[in-house]
Amino acid sequence: MYYSPRQFDLQLPKPDWYSTGRPSIYTKYSKTLEVWRVPDDSYTYKLRYKKYPTAFTDGSGSTSDFEGLDDVLICLATRWAFISLGESEKAKEWLYIAAREAKNAKGLDLYNPDFEVSDTSDVSSLAASGEYWKSPWVKGVR
Repeated sequence: MYYSPRQFDLQLPKPDWYSTGRPSIYTKYSKTLEVWRVPDDSYTYKLRYKKYPTAFTDGSGSTSDFEGLDDVLICLATRWAFISLGESEKAKEWLYIAAREAKNAKGLDLYNPDFEVSDTSDVSSLAASGEYWKSPWVKGVR
């Protein structure tokens, strides 16, 4: 199950404090993947991820800030195509679309594309099974 980095830090501030086992929760920090439970063995997982092309450079060593904005670049390229064809009205439309896409991109969570909210009410079953120490959500046993 995926947790956002903030949710992961709030729920599992010290993952190594808990017992080890097969990892069931993960989060992505920049270019690293952190899992909880700390693995007690080596496990094979299939990972899928999206990767944007490497950012270009202008020769001076500075890199582009356009990582992950492919839709905006495509809209701007389309605008330039209409400008070169003398279609100024269509070029204006594509500039508007590009601006809207750029505004939408600011709200995108590029690091958490597969985040899904799920019900965690089943963690109480760990307490009933006698393995309450394996869950950070079980605050005590009755």
